[in-house]
Amino acid sequence: MIVTGDGSVTLYSDVYNEHYHSMTGAYEEALHKFVYPSNVLELSLHREVRILDICFGLGYNSLVTLEMAINSYPIHITAIEMDYHLIHKIKSIEYKNPSWSEVCFETYKNKISFYRNGKIELLIGDARDVVKNLESTYDIIYLDPFSTLKNTELWTYDFFKLLKSKLFTHGLIVTYSSALPVRSGLLRNGYNVYTTQPIGRRRGGTLASLKPYSDGIELSLKDKYLLEYSDGKLPYRDKSLNGNCLDILSRRKSLVQYLIQKNKIKKVKDCYRDMASI
Repeated sequence: MIVTGDGSVTLYSDVYNEHYHSMTGAYEEALHKFVYPSNVLELSLHREVRILDICFGLGYNSLVTLEMAINSYPIHITAIEMDYHLIHKIKSIEYKNPSWSEVCFETYKNKISFYRNGKIELLIGDARDVVKNLESTYDIIYLDPFSTLKNTELWTYDFFKLLKSKLFTHGLIVTYSSALPVRSGLLRNGYNVYTTQPIGRRRGGTLASLKPYSDGIELSLKDKYLLEYSDGKLPYRDKSLNGNCLDILSRRKSLVQYLIQKNKIKKVKDCYRDMASI
Protein backbone atom coordinates (compact mmCIF):
# COMPACT_ATOMS: atom_id res chain seq x y z
CA MET A 1 0.00 0.00 0.00
CA ILE A 2 1.43 3.34 -1.13
CA VAL A 3 0.24 6.79 -0.07
CA THR A 4 -0.14 9.24 -2.98
CA GLY A 5 0.17 13.01 -2.98
CA ASP A 6 -3.42 13.74 -1.95
CA GLY A 7 -3.32 11.28 0.95
CA SER A 8 -5.25 8.53 -0.84
CA VAL A 9 -3.57 5.16 -1.32
CA THR A 10 -2.74 2.93 -4.24
CA LEU A 11 -0.90 -0.30 -4.99
CA TYR A 12 2.07 -1.25 -7.17
CA SER A 13 1.64 -3.92 -9.85
CA ASP A 14 4.49 -6.40 -10.08
CA VAL A 15 3.01 -7.62 -13.37
CA TYR A 16 3.04 -4.25 -15.14
CA ASN A 17 5.74 -2.60 -13.00
CA GLU A 18 3.58 0.46 -12.53
CA HIS A 19 1.43 2.00 -9.84
CA TYR A 20 -2.31 1.64 -10.25
CA HIS A 21 -2.73 5.41 -10.00
CA SER A 22 -0.87 8.66 -10.43
CA MET A 23 1.43 9.35 -7.51
CA THR A 24 0.08 12.90 -7.40
CA GLY A 25 -3.17 11.48 -6.02
CA ALA A 26 -5.33 8.40 -6.65
CA TYR A 27 -8.54 10.14 -5.54
CA GLU A 28 -7.77 13.34 -7.42
CA GLU A 29 -6.98 11.38 -10.57
CA ALA A 30 -10.37 9.67 -10.51
CA LEU A 31 -12.17 12.94 -9.85
CA HIS A 32 -10.37 15.23 -12.31
CA LYS A 33 -9.42 12.81 -15.10
CA PHE A 34 -12.61 10.74 -15.22
CA VAL A 35 -15.59 12.02 -13.22
CA TYR A 36 -15.46 15.72 -14.03
CA PRO A 37 -14.51 15.46 -17.74
CA SER A 38 -17.27 12.88 -18.36
CA ASN A 39 -19.94 15.32 -17.10
CA VAL A 40 -21.61 12.36 -15.39
CA LEU A 41 -22.62 14.46 -12.38
CA GLU A 42 -24.66 16.86 -14.50
CA LEU A 43 -26.06 14.08 -16.68
CA SER A 44 -27.23 12.03 -13.69
CA LEU A 45 -29.36 14.92 -12.41
CA HIS A 46 -31.65 14.47 -15.42
CA ARG A 47 -31.79 10.73 -16.09
CA GLU A 48 -30.29 7.32 -15.39
CA VAL A 49 -26.69 6.89 -16.56
CA ARG A 50 -24.88 3.77 -17.73
CA ILE A 51 -21.08 3.63 -17.34
CA LEU A 52 -18.57 1.04 -18.53
CA ASP A 53 -15.53 1.13 -16.22
CA ILE A 54 -12.68 -0.68 -17.99
CA CYS A 55 -9.92 -1.78 -15.59
CA PHE A 56 -11.82 -1.44 -12.31
CA GLY A 57 -8.72 -2.11 -10.19
CA LEU A 58 -9.18 -0.58 -6.74
CA GLY A 59 -12.50 0.90 -7.77
CA TYR A 60 -11.66 4.58 -7.47
CA ASN A 61 -13.32 5.74 -10.68
CA SER A 62 -16.62 4.00 -9.90
CA LEU A 63 -16.62 4.82 -6.19
CA VAL A 64 -15.79 8.50 -6.63
CA THR A 65 -18.54 8.74 -9.26
CA LEU A 66 -21.18 7.29 -6.94
CA GLU A 67 -19.89 9.31 -3.99
CA MET A 68 -20.14 12.60 -5.89
CA ALA A 69 -23.47 11.97 -7.64
CA ILE A 70 -25.68 13.40 -4.89
CA ASN A 71 -29.48 13.36 -5.44
CA SER A 72 -28.94 11.81 -8.85
CA TYR A 73 -30.93 9.37 -10.88
CA PRO A 74 -29.58 5.80 -10.59
CA ILE A 75 -26.11 5.20 -12.04
CA HIS A 76 -25.50 1.69 -13.38
CA ILE A 77 -21.82 0.76 -13.69
CA THR A 78 -20.51 -2.28 -15.52
CA ALA A 79 -16.92 -2.78 -14.37
CA ILE A 80 -14.30 -4.99 -16.02
CA GLU A 81 -11.16 -6.29 -14.33
CA MET A 82 -8.75 -9.06 -15.27
CA ASP A 83 -7.09 -9.56 -11.86
CA TYR A 84 -9.57 -11.20 -9.51
CA HIS A 85 -6.77 -11.71 -6.97
CA LEU A 86 -7.08 -8.04 -6.04
CA ILE A 87 -9.86 -9.23 -3.72
CA HIS A 88 -7.13 -10.37 -1.30
CA LYS A 89 -5.73 -6.84 -1.06
CA ILE A 90 -8.87 -4.72 -1.04
CA LYS A 91 -9.63 -4.98 2.66
CA SER A 92 -6.17 -3.69 3.53
CA ILE A 93 -6.67 -0.52 1.50
CA GLU A 94 -7.26 2.53 3.68
CA TYR A 95 -9.64 4.48 1.45
CA LYS A 96 -10.51 8.08 2.30
CA ASN A 97 -14.04 6.85 2.84
CA PRO A 98 -13.80 3.76 5.11
CA SER A 99 -16.99 2.27 3.65
CA TRP A 100 -15.35 1.94 0.24
CA SER A 101 -13.24 -1.01 1.36
CA GLU A 102 -16.36 -3.02 2.14
CA VAL A 103 -18.13 -1.94 -1.05
CA CYS A 104 -15.13 -2.83 -3.21
CA PHE A 105 -14.65 -6.18 -1.44
CA GLU A 106 -18.33 -6.99 -1.94
CA THR A 107 -18.01 -6.08 -5.61
CA TYR A 108 -15.21 -8.61 -6.09
CA LYS A 109 -16.79 -11.30 -3.91
CA ASN A 110 -20.37 -11.19 -5.19
CA LYS A 111 -19.75 -9.57 -8.61
CA ILE A 112 -22.29 -6.94 -7.65
CA SER A 113 -22.61 -4.17 -5.07
CA PHE A 114 -24.85 -1.23 -4.29
CA TYR A 115 -23.60 2.12 -3.05
CA ARG A 116 -25.54 5.33 -2.58
CA ASN A 117 -27.71 5.72 -5.65
CA GLY A 118 -25.83 3.31 -7.86
CA LYS A 119 -24.98 -0.27 -8.70
CA ILE A 120 -21.67 -1.85 -9.74
CA GLU A 121 -21.64 -5.15 -11.63
CA LEU A 122 -18.19 -6.70 -12.04
CA LEU A 123 -17.09 -8.88 -14.95
CA ILE A 124 -13.75 -10.69 -14.66
CA GLY A 125 -11.62 -11.27 -17.75
CA ASP A 126 -9.68 -9.75 -20.63
CA ALA A 127 -11.57 -6.56 -21.47
CA ARG A 128 -11.42 -7.35 -25.19
CA ASP A 129 -13.29 -10.62 -24.69
CA VAL A 130 -15.70 -9.20 -22.14
CA VAL A 131 -16.66 -6.20 -24.27
CA LYS A 132 -17.36 -8.44 -27.28
CA ASN A 133 -20.08 -10.19 -25.29
CA LEU A 134 -21.70 -7.11 -23.76
CA GLU A 135 -25.28 -6.55 -24.86
CA SER A 136 -25.70 -3.16 -23.18
CA THR A 137 -24.93 0.28 -24.56
CA TYR A 138 -23.32 3.00 -22.45
CA ASP A 139 -23.38 6.75 -21.98
CA ILE A 140 -19.79 6.90 -20.70
CA ILE A 141 -16.75 4.64 -20.89
CA TYR A 142 -13.94 5.09 -18.37
CA LEU A 143 -10.82 3.71 -20.05
CA ASP A 144 -8.14 3.21 -17.38
CA PRO A 145 -5.61 0.48 -18.27
CA PHE A 146 -1.94 0.62 -17.36
CA SER A 147 0.23 2.73 -19.67
CA THR A 148 0.31 2.38 -23.43
CA LEU A 149 3.71 0.67 -23.43
CA LYS A 150 2.74 -1.84 -20.72
CA ASN A 151 -0.92 -2.58 -21.49
CA THR A 152 -0.90 -1.83 -25.23
CA GLU A 153 -3.64 -4.32 -26.09
CA LEU A 154 -6.28 -2.00 -24.58
CA TRP A 155 -5.08 1.09 -26.47
CA THR A 156 -5.49 -0.10 -30.05
CA TYR A 157 -7.46 1.18 -33.03
CA ASP A 158 -9.25 -2.17 -33.07
CA PHE A 159 -10.32 -2.03 -29.42
CA PHE A 160 -11.59 1.54 -29.92
CA LYS A 161 -13.63 0.28 -32.87
CA LEU A 162 -15.16 -2.37 -30.61
CA LEU A 163 -15.93 0.23 -27.93
CA LYS A 164 -17.66 2.39 -30.52
CA SER A 165 -20.30 -0.30 -30.95
CA LYS A 166 -21.06 -0.16 -27.21
CA LEU A 167 -21.64 3.61 -27.00
CA PHE A 168 -24.88 5.52 -27.38
CA THR A 169 -24.63 8.10 -30.15
CA HIS A 170 -24.21 10.79 -27.50
CA GLY A 171 -21.62 8.67 -25.67
CA LEU A 172 -18.15 9.60 -24.44
CA ILE A 173 -14.87 7.81 -23.77
CA VAL A 174 -12.73 9.41 -21.08
CA THR A 175 -9.13 8.44 -20.32
CA TYR A 176 -6.04 9.82 -18.63
CA SER A 177 -3.84 9.06 -21.66
CA SER A 178 -2.76 11.76 -24.09
CA ALA A 179 -0.49 9.50 -26.16
CA LEU A 180 -0.48 10.33 -29.86
CA PRO A 181 -1.11 6.72 -31.05
CA VAL A 182 -4.13 6.61 -28.72
CA ARG A 183 -5.59 9.83 -30.09
CA SER A 184 -4.80 8.71 -33.62
CA GLY A 185 -6.61 5.41 -33.08
CA LEU A 186 -9.67 7.28 -31.86
CA LEU A 187 -9.60 9.82 -34.71
CA ARG A 188 -9.29 7.09 -37.32
CA ASN A 189 -12.41 5.47 -35.87
CA GLY A 190 -14.38 8.65 -36.46
CA TYR A 191 -14.43 9.92 -32.90
CA ASN A 192 -14.26 13.64 -32.16
CA VAL A 193 -11.17 13.94 -29.97
CA TYR A 194 -10.55 16.54 -27.31
CA THR A 195 -8.10 17.11 -24.49
CA THR A 196 -8.99 17.41 -20.80
CA GLN A 197 -7.53 19.68 -18.15
CA PRO A 198 -4.01 18.67 -17.00
CA ILE A 199 -3.89 17.48 -13.40
CA GLY A 200 -0.54 16.63 -11.84
CA ARG A 201 1.34 16.86 -15.15
CA ARG A 202 1.75 19.15 -18.15
CA ARG A 203 -0.60 17.31 -20.51
CA GLY A 204 -4.27 16.61 -20.00
CA GLY A 205 -6.06 13.37 -20.76
CA THR A 206 -8.31 12.58 -23.70
CA LEU A 207 -12.05 12.74 -24.27
CA ALA A 208 -13.59 11.12 -27.35
CA SER A 209 -17.18 11.54 -28.49
CA LEU A 210 -19.24 10.20 -31.37
CA LYS A 211 -20.88 13.60 -31.84
CA PRO A 212 -19.21 17.01 -31.59
CA TYR A 213 -18.97 17.82 -27.90
CA SER A 214 -19.59 21.46 -26.98
CA ASP A 215 -17.76 21.17 -23.65
CA GLY A 216 -14.65 19.59 -25.19
CA ILE A 217 -11.29 21.37 -25.23
CA GLU A 218 -9.84 21.39 -28.74
CA LEU A 219 -6.48 19.74 -29.34
CA SER A 220 -3.60 22.18 -29.61
CA LEU A 221 -2.15 23.13 -32.99
CA LYS A 222 1.02 21.31 -31.93
CA ASP A 223 -0.84 18.07 -31.29
CA LYS A 224 -2.76 18.37 -34.55
CA TYR A 225 0.53 18.86 -36.42
CA LEU A 226 2.08 15.82 -34.77
CA LEU A 227 -1.00 13.72 -35.53
CA GLU A 228 -0.68 14.70 -39.18
CA TYR A 229 3.06 14.39 -39.83
CA SER A 230 4.83 12.46 -37.07
CA ASP A 231 5.08 8.76 -36.28
CA GLY A 232 2.46 9.51 -33.63
CA LYS A 233 -0.15 9.33 -36.39
CA LEU A 234 0.21 5.53 -36.45
CA PRO A 235 -2.16 3.85 -33.98
CA TYR A 236 -1.52 0.55 -32.26
CA ARG A 237 -3.14 -2.34 -34.15
CA ASP A 238 -4.56 -5.64 -32.92
CA LYS A 239 -6.82 -6.85 -35.72
CA SER A 240 -7.61 -10.19 -34.08
CA LEU A 241 -8.23 -8.58 -30.68
CA ASN A 242 -6.15 -11.26 -29.01
CA GLY A 243 -2.57 -10.03 -29.54
CA ASN A 244 -0.11 -9.48 -26.73
CA CYS A 245 1.58 -6.22 -25.81
CA LEU A 246 5.05 -7.05 -27.15
CA ASP A 247 3.77 -8.20 -30.53
CA ILE A 248 1.61 -5.11 -30.97
CA LEU A 249 4.52 -2.83 -30.12
CA SER A 250 6.91 -4.75 -32.36
CA ARG A 251 4.63 -4.55 -35.40
CA ARG A 252 4.11 -0.84 -34.94
CA LYS A 253 7.85 -0.24 -34.50
CA SER A 254 8.61 -2.04 -37.77
CA LEU A 255 5.97 -0.02 -39.63
CA VAL A 256 7.26 3.25 -38.17
CA GLN A 257 10.82 2.44 -39.26
CA TYR A 258 9.67 1.53 -42.77
CA LEU A 259 7.60 4.71 -43.24
CA ILE A 260 10.38 6.93 -41.90
CA GLN A 261 12.81 5.37 -44.38
CA LYS A 262 10.30 6.10 -47.17
CA ASN A 263 9.95 9.70 -45.94
CA LYS A 264 6.24 9.19 -45.39
CA ILE A 265 6.38 10.34 -41.76
CA LYS A 266 8.89 11.94 -39.40
CA LYS A 267 9.98 11.26 -35.88
CA VAL A 268 8.24 13.38 -33.27
CA LYS A 269 11.48 15.17 -32.37
CA ASP A 270 12.00 16.15 -36.02
CA CYS A 271 8.46 17.50 -36.17
CA TYR A 272 9.20 19.63 -33.12
CA ARG A 273 12.14 21.15 -35.02
CA ASP A 274 9.89 21.79 -38.01
CA MET A 275 7.31 23.52 -35.84
CA ALA A 276 9.96 25.71 -34.28
CA SER A 277 10.91 27.01 -37.71
CA ILE A 278 7.34 27.73 -38.80
